[in-house]
Amino acid sequence: MLQYNLGQKIFTPEDITASPLQENDRPYAGYLYFGVSVLSRFKHEENYDIGNQFEITLGIVGSASLSEQSQKYIHRLTGSNDPNGWDNQLNNELNNELNNELNNELNNELNNELAAGLSYSRFWRFSHPLREGLSFGFNPQISGAVGNVYTYGASGFMLRFGSDLKRDLSPPNIRPGFPGVIYFEGRKKSSWYIYLGLEGRRVLRNIFLDGNTFTDSHSVEKKTLVGDMQYGFVYLFDTVRIAFSNMIRTDEFNNQKENSLYGAVNISIRY
Repeated sequence: MLQYNLGQKIFTPEDITASPLQENDRPYAGYLYFGVSVLSRFKHEENYDIGNQFEITLGIVGSASLSEQSQKYIHRLTGSNDPNGWDNQLNNELNNELNNELNNELNNELNNELAAGLSYSRFWRFSHPLREGLSFGFNPQISGAVGNVYTYGASGFMLRFGSDLKRDLSPPNIRPGFPGVIYFEGRKKSSWYIYLGLEGRRVLRNIFLDGNTFTDSHSVEKKTLVGDMQYGFVYLFDTVRIAFSNMIRTDEFNNQKENSLYGAVNISIRY
């Protein structure tokens, strides 16, 4: 089974109202990417599955990701503070040094880095039927990624409770994090489940903390061990899956003031 995805990631320091470079906080960074995932489920039984998922991602980091424009547009719509530090985004230090020597067109090209990555996940799905159509599920997994954006190894597990768990392998997610499995079965009857997942990662490369790969740029000292706790609710009806997710992530770099928190709503349609 194939899945195609187009995404944009935006990273900023905590104080977005400050214009000067904030040396002790993470860099401004934007990432626009396209990915193709392949799901291979080589063992499938009533309450047990084993499978693999491969993903290839291509994109660009820098001003061409249009992250500055996207964030400013959303903040204007919501009446939020304008982010004033995008002049300090990744590769900006080199950009400033060459500003007097190169024309703007070439300068913009140097302010971007092509991005490529390959990721792999092995997952297991166990479910145990309970009373009144309910089930309890246990989903362990291992995963890893290599590339100039992310390089890491990870393992974790997810606990699920709800109805008709064998219809869905696991909720979708955004990497890095617990690998969401794209597959789910379309049925006329609706079903639901709640879930809690834990994952630990050994991080070797994170461009959004380490800075640009081939040129000098702002960076912070990252932590190599990072943990995630993800929890949420999934509802399925007919050929539609709606997932509500919340993530708590431990500190990713030294002097980070608080854990990262974010939520997401994902709507998947099977066809």
